[in-house]
Amino acid sequence: MSGVVAVLSPAQQVQVIDERIKPRLREIKLCEKVSQLMFDEYCGDGVKSFSNASLKLSGKELYAGEHSRELTDPILDSGIAMIRVMVQLLGISVDKNGNFYAYDPKDGDIVMSSFHLTRLPLHTKASDYLSTKEIEALKLSVLNGNKGVAHLTIHETKSIPLDQLSLACRVVTRLVEEHLLTPISNRETESTVS
Repeated sequence: MSGVVAVLSPAQQVQVIDERIKPRLREIKLCEKVSQLMFDEYCGDGVKSFSNASLKLSGKELYAGEHSRELTDPILDSGIAMIRVMVQLLGISVDKNGNFYAYDPKDGDIVMSSFHLTRLPLHTKASDYLSTKEIEALKLSVLNGNKGVAHLTIHETKSIPLDQLSLACRVVTRLVEEHLLTPISNRETESTVS
């Protein structure tokens, strides 16, 4: 059963993009960088980590230690969860068998139609938008977001290889930029010129 999606005014669209979507894309981009570095440094076995890691904000050290996984794992989990969120924003999801399907929004969900844009038809035409490697990386990331990160279940999840996670981050960022941010930005430009 389909929910009543949020319909946004032009001002609300800009606000949602600036305050909700762009911050999530930053999380995804951080996940992309961390997962790629971990892949490049052979930290993909779930145990191996960097020799040291630290996090400082405004000169205050929040974390320092030998076990970088305590710092990197939350970044990866956040990125996986945000990939799932952005894929649903685009109007699709992935079923337990690893197939794209048209996402059925819940009441109040913000999806493409909230911006007066059409759903990205990855559920029927994924190969028109993505390579085979991109499709598989995105599907695996969403499955991990559904069953491994967003909530705990007994469903078996296949851990996503770090190089595929990095690729999925790049793919979903590109799709959101091309199919949501650019059209809204162009619409804004046209309205200020008129």
